[in-house]
Amino acid sequence: MNTKKFFSLNLDRYRTILFAFGTFTICLFFILENGCSSDTVTKVVTDSIYIRDTTFIKDTVIIKQIPAINSKYAMLFNGNDAYISISNIPSTTGTNSTRMVWVYVRSIPSKQQWIFGQGSRESIVIQDNGKVAFTNLFSTGWVSIADSIVVPTNRWVHFAAVETVDSLSTTIALFRDGNLINIRTLPEKPKVNSGCDLFIGGVKLGGAGECYFSTLQNFSGVIDEASIWSIALTKEQINAKMKVHLTPNENGLVGYYSFENSTGAIINDDSGNNNNGQLGGNGAIIIPLGSPFISNGSVIGH
Repeated sequence: MNTKKFFSLNLDRYRTILFAFGTFTICLFFILENGCSSDTVTKVVTDSIYIRDTTFIKDTVIIKQIPAINSKYAMLFNGNDAYISISNIPSTTGTNSTRMVWVYVRSIPSKQQWIFGQGSRESIVIQDNGKVAFTNLFSTGWVSIADSIVVPTNRWVHFAAVETVDSLSTTIALFRDGNLINIRTLPEKPKVNSGCDLFIGGVKLGGAGECYFSTLQNFSGVIDEASIWSIALTKEQINAKMKVHLTPNENGLVGYYSFENSTGAIINDDSGNNNNGQLGGNGAIIIPLGSPFISNGSVIGH
């Protein structure tokens, strides 16, 4: 598009504004029938604009699809009090197990944020130093293994946390984008959580015992393709499974949350095990990937 004039379109509830300067075009606040072309420069605006008696809402964003996965939807969390809880899911704590998840964050957080875990144990979190960690409780206290770098921003990143337990020891391992980044073996078994909910993107305050939470720790960003397993996946298995949609009834798959088949407050379990989740709190929505949408919250990415 090569035009030098300003014009606006009113499409349903949202308004589109295009500013064009010669051959350089910026698309702001767009919900276009045909989208912006691949050679258009897209900008995410951090403040609302007031033009000719109209206030244009901030934060129109595009989250690109996960590389190698034809995922159409993901879950956006705005960092408030939103969370997904899965009750009555078989416990995978204290046994061979794996948790895998794709995340997309816009900025490095300054306080701990919850990504994925059951009860207060065996959880993937972003620590207050900005590094993703796998944490668990043993008889000697809390043990965490963390990434060597702060969480990458403005791109999809895959994390997998694996626990391997035998009669004498426990090995915990953390993978980023299919690569082993930290591993530790302890001469004991972890304590077992029983009856605690599995949480994605945040936690619910209250509870009792090992299921008790006193701080929210809510995630700000996008989560997709979260899965929990009752087996310890190998590096080769992680690399194979992180690049595809999982299929129901895979060996060891306990719960799988792709957000492709969920509506309303019910988050469907795509593993075939009917461990469906419930959306709680406020500030989380299922979003289309690769298409523009209005986030009505913090800027997430583009």
